[in-house]
Amino acid sequence: MNAKQGQSILKNKIADMCRKKGVKMPFVYDLLCISSSSYYRVLSKPLSDLHVERLADFLDVSIETIHSWHPITTQLDTSNVDIEVAENKPKQFEQIELQEDISSPEQTDDTSLRLHSSNSQKSKNQYVWLLAILVLITVFSIVYIKNSETYFLHHKGKFSGFGTDYDISSVEGLSDFHTQLYAYKFENVEVTINGDNIEMLTNIYTNSIDGENADYIGIFKATGKYLNGFAAMHYKIVADSNGEEWIGVMMLKIGTTGHGKGYWLTAHNDNGVTSVGPFAFGDANLRRVQEKINKIITESN
Repeated sequence: MNAKQGQSILKNKIADMCRKKGVKMPFVYDLLCISSSSYYRVLSKPLSDLHVERLADFLDVSIETIHSWHPITTQLDTSNVDIEVAENKPKQFEQIELQEDISSPEQTDDTSLRLHSSNSQKSKNQYVWLLAILVLITVFSIVYIKNSETYFLHHKGKFSGFGTDYDISSVEGLSDFHTQLYAYKFENVEVTINGDNIEMLTNIYTNSIDGENADYIGIFKATGKYLNGFAAMHYKIVADSNGEEWIGVMMLKIGTTGHGKGYWLTAHNDNGVTSVGPFAFGDANLRRVQEKINKIITESN
């Protein structure tokens, strides 16, 4: 084997190992303390003991194997090699600063350690800042939820009441309404307000306008939205006798204290004497149960 063939074998082995370890040639230049321009010149001459040892470690082979791959082993002018190594040392540090891809698991020099330490410190700082931000978000969320609950309205009131049909069919343009037919009585009225939702539940009785005794109809249930002391609801009445149902809408002014007043609109199923219009309109008057008011006054004192 001539010197040129031996040089080619060693270069090929170095290139193969770079691909295997995932590093680039600048790593080899730094390993040998040489520049890229002097790499081929170094391999064309006898290798120094330092170069042989580092290449053997990098290629995971023995020193004898390196000598067999590089037959130019006669140390004719080791002083020139040492001078070249010394001249190229400053370039090594320049390459370390400029190249981002020369690091590998095999590098354990001071520069890599410093970079690793710096990155670890940055990661810790980022973690601390992230933890602080999460804590602040949690605190503000708890305060917001607590304040929201403070202003979230919860109220339940008990009432009794009454209502009547309005005779508005004689008004011009309102011929679609029935004449006045019934009066109503509400017993065991419960009004529940939760935030912007409202529900009204009561037993409803009715009697004709000129009658005296009120007959029980069934359950009146209304649900809807509550805003600034007003409720907009839709309701359903289910007859206790035969399960017949009536639906309608109601607008009610009601607060957490005092009484309630509202108006309703529905489809009337009874044929009137003077009007056959399908609509009926009337009022609802709710009186807060006095025992409830007395209890609130007593508790406040």
